Amino acid sequence: MFEYLKVRITYKWFMLLGVWFAYFAFGIVQGGIPPIIGPVSSDLDLSRSSMGTILGAWPLVYIVTAIPAGALIDRFNLKYTIGIGIFLIAVSGLSRAFADNYFTMVLSVMIFGIGGPFISIGAPKLISLWFPDNLRGRAMGIYLTAPAFGRVLVLSITNSVLMPLFNSNWRLTLLVYALVAFFITFIWLILSRDNDCNQNDIESKNLFKSMKTFPELISTSQVRMILFIVLGMFLFNHGTNNWIPEILIDLGNTESAAGFLSAIPVVTGALGSIVLPQYIKKQNYQIVLLICFFVAGLSTLGVLFF
Repeated sequence: MFEYLKVRITYKWFMLLGVWFAYFAFGIVQGGIPPIIGPVSSDLDLSRSSMGTILGAWPLVYIVTAIPAGALIDRFNLKYTIGIGIFLIAVSGLSRAFADNYFTMVLSVMIFGIGGPFISIGAPKLISLWFPDNLRGRAMGIYLTAPAFGRVLVLSITNSVLMPLFNSNWRLTLLVYALVAFFITFIWLILSRDNDCNQNDIESKNLFKSMKTFPELISTSQVRMILFIVLGMFLFNHGTNNWIPEILIDLGNTESAAGFLSAIPVVTGALGSIVLPQYIKKQNYQIVLLICFFVAGLSTLGVLFF
């Protein structure tokens, strides 16, 4: 028994590393198009409104698939549900590289919305199963740096390294990100070889009963408030993250400079995800949220007017 606990305590950090890689794949594929909106739009003859619907396609699908994905995560082993999520994200990245019109591109991005919930819902559940209460904030702070690190990498190297390397071929650039995601799928399956990470009870294995709990959750006022906050965060984050490289280019920056400048808020966000979950006390959550929203709005106005 002691040896089992010792191995489990050590192995939880490998599980955290696996989740970190899963979210890293999430970040690099999700952030692949924004730095090259110009070349992609020009090549596929897309207007900015059409490109906007493409960039917003996966969150729309995500909203629809999140509830059944959560129920499936309760029903099946986390090793396979998170692995399927990473694989679908990789497929989304690969199909983007071969898209030849608006329809095929928007379908490619939609696939991301099917795979994304398996990671973003599966990750906190895995942390709750493997980490004690006093370490969960730290563990979540660590894995939340992964998508930010992925986006920073993409913003930094897309127009300064990969596009020049591939003769401004955006398809090969997106292909590189897809191949990285496929490789991470393989890494996850290796790191998560211990199937003990899924500690579900018999009730949670009933898919229908898992789905029935969602109306009960929605009826809770705190849950409705969290959904309202997350809706606003999605609106703000995806609106700014997807378009800020193009905005900075319109303001006169080079594509490489715009990429590096766009990485700055992502870096500060990653630092915040490490620090805030560990040190902010529960009674201060509301004031911290208000401060974060105010700073985000003020800094966005600064981008527009300075």
